[in-house]
Parts: sequence; structure tokens; C-alpha cells
Amino acid sequence: APAKAAPSAGAKVLASPATRRLAAEQGVNLATVPATGKDGRVTKDDLLAFVSAGGAPTAAPATPVGAAPPRPAAGDVTQPFSVIQKAMFKTMTQALAVPQFTVGEDVNMDELVVLRKTAKAYLAEQYGADAPNLSYLPFIIKAVSLALKELPQLNASVDGPQQQIIVKGRHNIGLAMDTPGGLVVPNIKNVEQKSIRQIAEELTALQELGKANRLTPEHFSDGTFTISNIGAVGGTWAAPVIFPPEVMIGALGRLSKRPGYNADGEVIPQHVMPTSWSADHRVVDGVTVVRFAGLVRGYLENPTALLLNL
Repeated sequence: APAKAAPSAGAKVLASPATRRLAAEQGVNLATVPATGKDGRVTKDDLLAFVSAGGAPTAAPATPVGAAPPRPAAGDVTQPFSVIQKAMFKTMTQALAVPQFTVGEDVNMDELVVLRKTAKAYLAEQYGADAPNLSYLPFIIKAVSLALKELPQLNASVDGPQQQIIVKGRHNIGLAMDTPGGLVVPNIKNVEQKSIRQIAEELTALQELGKANRLTPEHFSDGTFTISNIGAVGGTWAAPVIFPPEVMIGALGRLSKRPGYNADGEVIPQHVMPTSWSADHRVVDGVTVVRFAGLVRGYLENPTALLLNL
């Protein structure tokens, strides 16, 4: 049913106790939420759609029912949120109102390890001291973009009030990045149009700007997909949380050597990278995410296919 306008100030809002409790936890005034239920009732889905679409809380989210507000004791230190923490608090509060699920996939990186070594030597020969830093990330970012080309509905934003998704034409892939000011997510724009070398150059530039706290709002705008490289700090596996209104996020674990089997059944060392992919389960089904994870794995395990699709 089409959404009805939010009730006027002072009007009684129809909603179940569970919906009212969730609204209190999210700090949302139910009178501001467009209703689709019978007789103008605000449903839980109405509330979740409102929050995921960026609906503004009327106050800080309430302390969960049954929990007393934290009070500093003797010897405690109270630290106000930083600017980045305030943004993270708001974004993650919205994100956790969205039902999500995660798919994991191990990737054999043996062939890419060899290709990267060869490519680094080539760039050093061609560009000398000006050669970009060629980590595994530019290859992974390009593999993600190629997979999104085959499954474009994952490069999208949710428009909850209109009950639709907006499939983005550009692949603006964000990278969660640790900086002196905190965790930020700048993005590389138009990845679908860029070579692996160009991606490496832009990634290096973003990392340098991040270290110097010189990233600007333009670096964060219009992201369509996010990757978190937890392996860079030693993490193996994670269930990453999406950044609304995006519908998907990936996490990359630490690349390590593990025992595996070759075609003859012999035990051999293999370079393995764990990956995990979380999606908005309201608009993305599990089969699609498994297909996406398989596509990315395929490009990374067979980098010739990655190069042939540039």
C-alpha cells in the first residue's frame, strides 16, 4: 500500500509495542515516519525503511530497555565523540537496523602472487622511483568491479520510502582506511573505467592524503560499494557491516600460507586469502551473494581472465 503522510504533531500514532520499542532505541519519533499499515499504522518495516533511508533521529538513540545509562565512576575518564566517531555512530546505528547476512569464501592467490611480482618489476623498470605501490588491493578492487558488471544490482543504493533500489552506473569503490584521525572510507571513482595501474596510483594517493589528514568531502562522496582490508592489521575473518544506503560490503582477511592439495592429491603450500561479503537481506538474496563471491574468487585465482577483461 502507498505510504500515508506522517501524522501531524500531537496526533496519536498507531504502532505495535515492538515497533515503539525499536523506535525508542533508534531515537526516532514515530510521528515522522510515513505509514503503510492498516488505518495509518506504522509497521516495523516502515520504521526500518525510514532509518535505512537516512531518516533523522529526533534525539540520540535511547539506552536499550532494561539497561541503566552508563555513569562515570571515580577514576573514569569521559571522552566526547570525535567528528569521525559521531559520523560512525550515526551510520552504524542506521546500518544495524538493516537485516544483513554474510557469505565467506577462501581464495587461492598463488597465481596472483606470481603476477604481482612480475608486474611490480615491470612498473619499477618503466617508472623507476615514480612507480605506484602495487599491493594486492588494486587487483582485488578491479576483480570486484568486474563482478559488479555481471551483477549490477549489487552496486546499488536502497530508497526505502519509495520501495526501490537505485542501480548505480559508476563503480565508486570505497576502502576503509585507518588514519591518525580515525577510520574513514574514501572511494576510488569510476573503477570500471580504470586499469589496475591507475587504481594503484589513486589508492596510493588516497593513502598518502589519509596519513596527512588531508582527505576532503569529495573523497567520501557518492560511494557505491565498500571494501575493508582487515588483513592489513592482522585480521583473518570478519562479518562486515554495510554502509547504508549501499547494499553490500566486503572484508579481506590476511593472506597466509596453508597446506592444500594439487591435482595429483599431494599436499603443497598455498597462498590463501579469506574473504567475506555482507549484504542487505531486504533486497539481496543469498544465491546472488554466493555468485558474486565466486566471480571475485574466479578472477583472483585466474588473473589471466582479470587482465583479459580490462
